[in-house]
Formats: sequence, structure tokens, C-alpha cells
Amino acid sequence: MSIDPEAITFIGESLLISSEGDRERQVQPFIRKFSLTGRQLQNLLIPEKFMIQSARGVRNNLAWENLAVTPSQKYFFTATENALVQDGAEASFSAGSPCRILQYDLVKSQPEKEFLYITEPIATQSPENLEIGGLKTNGLVDLLTLDDTHLLSLERSFSLGTGNVIKLFLIDLSGADNIQLIDSLNSKINEVSPVKKELLLDLSTLELISDNIEGMTFGPKLADGQRSLILVSDNNFSPLQLTQFLIFSANL
Repeated sequence: MSIDPEAITFIGESLLISSEGDRERQVQPFIRKFSLTGRQLQNLLIPEKFMIQSARGVRNNLAWENLAVTPSQKYFFTATENALVQDGAEASFSAGSPCRILQYDLVKSQPEKEFLYITEPIATQSPENLEIGGLKTNGLVDLLTLDDTHLLSLERSFSLGTGNVIKLFLIDLSGADNIQLIDSLNSKINEVSPVKKELLLDLSTLELISDNIEGMTFGPKLADGQRSLILVSDNNFSPLQLTQFLIFSANL
């Protein structure tokens, strides 16, 4: 038995923790509630379509990267980093990947809606980079709620030819279709209205080198009264990568 914990969020007197599982070892993903002393309180229901099966379910290392509770404490959201196996392909240099955002009723701890979120393609600086092998990916790595229908989404792209490209979006769920009853999106993508995305910030336009930025949270108010937005990298326990904190003033 093994877990791959990726997200944690505080909900009053308890914590929610998610694990991506391990497709290669047939270890299922989970979302669980724990007390502040570490005692497991609940194993939340995950819809069957997300569970690892033959030609179905979450992809390896591309599952629950995020947990986000609404300020109203009515809902929490999580999302797959890339498409379920039966929904479509992983992100490529020419196309994004159709992820699912899953909305839970926080009081009942039950999944109640799902929405289509399409990532950007893998970022590239030039056509020559397409020929470089090695790891290449782009995924939805974190969510942060503003209210019950508006969230910030964080996408992290990486390829050996380009490096890390981090983009922050404002997304709106209010006009998106509820796809909870659609078991496979493979042939129905064009029939579904996805969440709306608006690019807020591309970190590659700033005078800094971004590492593997995969997390975000609101911090304390700044001296000018604006909210602080904190981004953090995952260094993958590698001596070649950095643990990086970036703090922004956010008028949100």
C-alpha cells in the first residue's frame, strides 16, 4: 500500500487530504478527512469513473493535485491534472487536456457536480523544442476559490526545451455544463460547454525564473490593504530544483 498525497486544506476542526494513488501499482486515489490529531474521520466517496480500472480512471501522477474550500464553507473543489483515460489525451504541444473539476457538498461530503476544464497546450518557445525528448507536460495543478462559482486555477507546463511556464487564470463555473452523468467525454467534447478561463498572469513575462510552481494560497493582507497571493514550488526532492515562494499583491 502506498499513497501520493498532493493537496491538503483546513476546514475548521479537521483537514482534507487527497492522494493521486498509483495507476501502475493499482493503488486507488482518495480524498479523506482527518482530525487535527491525525485520526482518519472519513473516506469520501469518489465517483466510479475516476477510479483506476482497465482503460478507465485517473492517469498516473495526473489526478488530485488540488483541494479548494469556498469561503461560504458550502462546497469544496478538486480536479484532475489531466484527462481521465476515457475522456481524452494528455496535454501535448498542439492541444490541451480535458480535465474534470469535481464539486463536493462540504456538509454532506458528497460529490454533486462535475465541470469540464481544458488546459492550455504544453508551452514551447520555438518549433525546435518540439524535437527534444524527455518529460513534457502541462496540467491543472491547483485551485483557489473566490466564491461559490469563481476560482483561480494554476497551470504548470514543462518541457526540456522550454522549462517551466506557469500561468494563472480566473475561471467561472456558472455557465459550464454539469457533466456528472457523462461517463466518457471522448466523443462528446464538442457538445459540452467548459468553464470559462481568463488569463491573469503568465509568470514567464516577469523578470524571474520559475521553478516547478504547483501550489497557491491567499496570505495576510498587505500594508496597502490588498490581499497577498502566495505561490510555491515543488522541488521533487531534487538538488537541481528549488523550493520557491513567490508573493504577489492581488486585487481580487
